[in-house]
Amino acid sequence: MLNRDRWICQLCHRVINPLLRNPHPQSAAVHHTRGKRYGDDPRYLQAAHRLCNQQAGDPTRHDPEPKVMTQW
Repeated sequence: MLNRDRWICQLCHRVINPLLRNPHPQSAAVHHTRGKRYGDDPRYLQAAHRLCNQQAGDPTRHDPEPKVMTQW
């Protein structure tokens, strides 16, 4: 997947340095474009920086509905 994407982060489109290792924020990571529920199907995986992947989050998770916390 990293070679397929030519070591380019598919989220920020910058080069991923192959010498950097986890937990460095610019190290290589796998971004699941449809969430982990599709597993590790290569069609739904992209190369990404660790930080970019964390900021993108899970694409299948939606923000919860707001709840009323106080009564006026």
